[in-house]
Amino acid sequence: MVEAGIAQTTAATTMPVHAMHGTSRLILITQGRYSGRMEAALLTYRRVGNDYLVIATNEKNRAKPDWYLNLKEEPVVQIELSDAGFHARATTPTGADRIRLLPVVSELSDGHGHAIPRDTAAVLLSPIC
Repeated sequence: MVEAGIAQTTAATTMPVHAMHGTSRLILITQGRYSGRMEAALLTYRRVGNDYLVIATNEKNRAKPDWYLNLKEEPVVQIELSDAGFHARATTPTGADRIRLLPVVSELSDGHGHAIPRDTAAVLLSPIC
């Protein structure tokens, strides 16, 4: 399952992907919306039931990160953890579902603010059986 891009991302880290710096991290692999190539992003996540929640932030840049724009075009993605790899379907919760996830999103964003900023997307990654 390990693609060249994943190997480069993993090689850049010196600790296991799943437990870097005391946080849970995963490698999200999306299909580039223009290139068609597989692209990898290292993201912090939290478990929500059987799903994995990540947030689409691009530091202080107002533009959405490329991986988010990629999964909006092709929502079937690959996830790599330190001990497993699998496909998942990405969805962006809205309305009541988004509000329900507020505490988890706040935790992922280091507790900055008491609301999910309008320009921050929460993304649920649901494993495909």
